Amino acid sequence: MTKHSESLQVAIKKALEANFDPDIEYEELMPMQGQDKSRSDKEESDSDEEESDSDEDESDSDEESTAEKKEVVSAPPNGPPYTFYDRHIASSLLLKQVVYLPSMVRSFSNNLEAPIRDILNTRMIRAESIFPRSLDVNMGWFYDAYDVAKYYTDNVGGFCALLASTLFFLPTRDDWKALLLWNRSSERSFSNEVGLHVAQNENGGLYIPELEEHFSESVKKTIADLHAQSPRLAIWDFFPMSEPCLSMLQSMTQGCKFDWEISQTRGHKTTSYILPKVDANSFNPLPSSKRSASRASRPKLKHGRSTTRKSKYIVPAKTKNLSRYRISLKHYLQKAWAKSVIDDTTFFILNCGRYERIGFRHRGTQTLYLSGVIDTVNIQKPRYRKLHLGLLIEIVKDALRRLELTKLSVNNKEAKSVQGAKRPLNSSDAEERETKRRKYEVEPSNRYLSEGKKEVANRNLLLVELDYDVYCSPAPSTFLRIGPACVSRPAAAKGHSQSRPMPRFPVKSRCEAHEYALLTLAKPIGSGAVGVAHPAFLTLKLKSGDTLEASLVLKLAFTAEQKAGLRNEYRIYSRLAERSIVNGILTVYDLFSDPESGTLGLLMDYGGESLYSRSKRLGIDMSEILSPAQKTSFQECLQDIHEARIRHGDIRPNNMLLHPNGSVLIIDFDRGSDVYEPVGNCRRDSPMEERRKLNDILTGQYLSP
Repeated sequence: MTKHSESLQVAIKKALEANFDPDIEYEELMPMQGQDKSRSDKEESDSDEEESDSDEDESDSDEESTAEKKEVVSAPPNGPPYTFYDRHIASSLLLKQVVYLPSMVRSFSNNLEAPIRDILNTRMIRAESIFPRSLDVNMGWFYDAYDVAKYYTDNVGGFCALLASTLFFLPTRDDWKALLLWNRSSERSFSNEVGLHVAQNENGGLYIPELEEHFSESVKKTIADLHAQSPRLAIWDFFPMSEPCLSMLQSMTQGCKFDWEISQTRGHKTTSYILPKVDANSFNPLPSSKRSASRASRPKLKHGRSTTRKSKYIVPAKTKNLSRYRISLKHYLQKAWAKSVIDDTTFFILNCGRYERIGFRHRGTQTLYLSGVIDTVNIQKPRYRKLHLGLLIEIVKDALRRLELTKLSVNNKEAKSVQGAKRPLNSSDAEERETKRRKYEVEPSNRYLSEGKKEVANRNLLLVELDYDVYCSPAPSTFLRIGPACVSRPAAAKGHSQSRPMPRFPVKSRCEAHEYALLTLAKPIGSGAVGVAHPAFLTLKLKSGDTLEASLVLKLAFTAEQKAGLRNEYRIYSRLAERSIVNGILTVYDLFSDPESGTLGLLMDYGGESLYSRSKRLGIDMSEILSPAQKTSFQECLQDIHEARIRHGDIRPNNMLLHPNGSVLIIDFDRGSDVYEPVGNCRRDSPMEERRKLNDILTGQYLSP
């Protein structure tokens, strides 16, 4: 061993004994106080992976003052942090109990000496190989959660990820390379999310090209499989180092039953039997005396989708009063657990700069083992950097072990399939599977026409449930109609509006089956600036007892910007319907709102595949896909839109649909506006410009921006 290697190893061992700097300062500026704290995002790039250049390059002229920024990003939210989707996770995957476990921290460091020796003592480090991380923990200056996240990844996370990369993937190299990288959100908001992942480029290769030749094919496959199974190995949520976050992370210091927040719609309950994915059991935070009880409590479930119980009456959920909302650790644990279920991670961490909590998710028992309060400045046994090296080692071990168990399970199933004769599919099984296949078929089923459309337009209450991947709604969300159906009245002359009275959409406190519609959402078919579009299976009960069904699409909007776009899209569709513009325009039935989450939903017909998607799928130029009649139909559709004094605002192949019956449609009017409405100094969205763009698409001259 060279003197260089020996001195570097001593320095690294010493560096592992570091905590957060005790002189960290947090400055919470009030509006109009202080001066601008200019910050160029170019300095945010680390030797590991950071945000893309497009996110980092912000000019000084676009930066807000510190006071203005602080006012915007550090104020606590006015409602719970969990999302609309979090309420719909399957009941068999929800968090049911929290076990308070202060001893968890010691568990990470108890077996750490051997890995540290493996990292430092078995390698001849080249003298010119400089450790690409600061061995010191620098003083910090926090303004918000983003600063806390950056301080952690710069001073602790990046350091530990480099050492863990060496231990698991690069034990024989004589220089320093990191395969475990951090993906930090560039948003400045109340909380900042950071993910740990195995580095791969967009082509599936290693992020560091020169390492390709260093690994055997089996190791490269393991890394690729690990990335495919666990795009994120663990998730960190960072908060401002101020109240109420300091108090929040010091709460919940005893175990408790956990009541997951679901929709409060009553009378329609679903119990799922989706088996949770495998637990690695490579790290067990429980003392040995309690482990048998933990294994015994694992539920014995038969895998299946769901069982639903319905009452005669449905009681819709009501709007919650959030005017006095206070942030709660319970709510952020639900959010963290939900992300862990979606990403299939085992560990998650909540950190506000001064205090931290580590969560360990046990899938089989639906239990969260929650660490004690970790003081990042004063923690002694172990010290903070050493604790997080142990944590990262356990995170990677857990992911590798689960990957191994998953492969074993797949191999066992394949072996049984080959050895045993396949059970013949009886008629009931075949019928059930065919029913499920039809249920989520995206194309319209045409099982009703005018009667069904009339019924949809008359239902003011929509129950929305999810049934795909990890979602199987324990209770449906209540969506209340806030806008009339955009169904044209053929009696009006084309291009002329029809007057109508002020709409009222009453909903009873208790509704029978013929007074609401049930919508079951499948996996999203698209997402964009306005929100997320889901294929939706609609079920309508009539007073006669008959059932009408159809396959539609529900577009959901969550943020203020998305809601504004969706409301504008609905406004444009309404204008077109009032003027009886129907050719090439989707039928839009309802604009709904969820009173619990504030989510907006626009219910519409399914329009088919976009011209862009079909061109990409078939490898054929867009102009060659369309028949002459279809090209003419697109031109006539846009002409009708302009004659109604509407401009689309976003003519491109993604918004041009080809219906399975051969008809064509133009969709997505979220950027639409009146023809004479000013659009700044730019006239690219003028009717003439839109016609030119459409002609370029139809003649093969279109260039994607």
